[in-house]
Amino acid sequence: MKPPVWCAIAMFGLATLLSPGATAEVQTVYVYNFDFSVNPQGEPIVDAVIEAGDSIRWQWAGGLHSVRSVADQSEQWASSLTSTIGFTFERTFNNPGVYWYYCTLHGFDNFDGTAGGMAGTITVVPAQAFILGDANCDGRFDNFDIDPFVLKLVEPGVYDAQYPGCNPDNTDINGDGRFDNFDIDPFVDLLISS
Repeated sequence: MKPPVWCAIAMFGLATLLSPGATAEVQTVYVYNFDFSVNPQGEPIVDAVIEAGDSIRWQWAGGLHSVRSVADQSEQWASSLTSTIGFTFERTFNNPGVYWYYCTLHGFDNFDGTAGGMAGTITVVPAQAFILGDANCDGRFDNFDIDPFVLKLVEPGVYDAQYPGCNPDNTDINGDGRFDNFDIDPFVDLLISS
């Protein structure tokens, strides 16, 4: 007797569930007069935090600037000096750590692993593996994930406080890049089939 098609699908799903996040992300950092930030100009200045394997895309929004890493870091990069609005420079970061960088015209390397003037940091955290459906982040998918899943749906702030650092990919059951009502039926299906 041939096993049902759903059995093959379930085995494929299990193999992919236990693998690290499938897609690398690209975080934009805006380059504008005397600041670098993940937020557009006029909003609070915030340095980027990404996972290992993700990329930073610096996007010029004004002024004559560059981005250059400080000396003696495991990640090194340097862009050209440009004032072209919309110009981008991209770099993938593979090693966890905090990486300082600066504009060669308006900033400087302190030669102690930091920078001054027009400077910023990229914090790279280890890439998180995820287990689809593991809403309580205990490393497995089971009935104990039902209440946290519902909590995240109806009170996301409370969920975030109770489960800090939980990989959001765990609850994006339908794989559309966001957690919403469209993840409920796939969550139930996953629970029934496990």
